[in-house]
Amino acid sequence: MTLEQTTMNTAEVFDALEAWIKQRSRLDPRNYGSSRTAYRQETRSISKDRKRAMAALAIARELQPAKPEILADSFRAFSGRLEWKLLTKQEIDAIKRDSGYTVTVKHTGHLSYTTGQYFPTEYRKAAASVLETYISGWKQWYATEHPRTYTYETMEDVIRANTEIGEHWFEPATMRFFKTRIESRLIAGHRFITSEKGPDEVRRYTIRDARPDGSIDTVGEFQGYRTLAQAKKDVLKEETK
Repeated sequence: MTLEQTTMNTAEVFDALEAWIKQRSRLDPRNYGSSRTAYRQETRSISKDRKRAMAALAIARELQPAKPEILADSFRAFSGRLEWKLLTKQEIDAIKRDSGYTVTVKHTGHLSYTTGQYFPTEYRKAAASVLETYISGWKQWYATEHPRTYTYETMEDVIRANTEIGEHWFEPATMRFFKTRIESRLIAGHRFITSEKGPDEVRRYTIRDARPDGSIDTVGEFQGYRTLAQAKKDVLKEETK
């Protein structure tokens, strides 16, 4: 047998993440004083994080072919606090020296975490974020390698296509961040209207284009319309062409 060190082994990383997610939170009720309500709320939140992370893990394992380079890059999620650390050459040399015979290194690395504020409320969120980033990155890679041409009948079709290519345009967190609302039905098979609030907290309107590859473009100027009626007037011209 020979000693081997490879690049990131996705199956090994997924197994390590599963063990990471399933470990006990060790949430200490003493940190909450007399507030049993706060303690119970944290407990429920940690349980939800487990479901979120395990669901993402199941999806990630099903994506084939596995892409170790995308998984390695995905550890930037959650501010990079959860890391996969590969064995170094020095560690491999130490195994060779201490074992007295040649061996095969089955485990190429290990997880390491830098706590932000409180480990029990973070560790499953970190794993979920890494896995969800991998899923999104894998879908974007796949969409590039296997381009599709989408046609749309409803906004649900547009949302589904955008999700399939690994983009986040319609995710609740994204829409909350930009204070986005969908303000129209699908028009002419590819146009729709959104509204957003800018720094001045004034809601303005934007015409969007659902492209055949599943991505979303802005038509004209972002927040270029002060009223929904003005935006509709322009976008409805598409329907009559």
